[in-house]
Amino acid sequence: MMPGREMGRFTPRVSLLAEYFDHPAMHQSLPAIGARAGLRWLSDGTGLSLDAGLTFAQPSSFEMDGFARNKVLRWAVPELLMGIWF
Repeated sequence: MMPGREMGRFTPRVSLLAEYFDHPAMHQSLPAIGARAGLRWLSDGTGLSLDAGLTFAQPSSFEMDGFARNKVLRWAVPELLMGIWF
């Protein structure tokens, strides 16, 4: 490591996203809102992030014939996302 060179820093990250999933073969779509929180590490123009979140959609999307039927919760789909930037 060179003297005076910073190793990077962690910053908190919070986001609210409007999401839209579409499955043409099933003729179904899922408009949703996703809330996420996590950490981002930035150093010399590169970065990593790790976020946890929930995607909320209308209740009919989670019924037996709905697009999000393979869910963990009754009303939302949990997500764990990792990002890499160069």
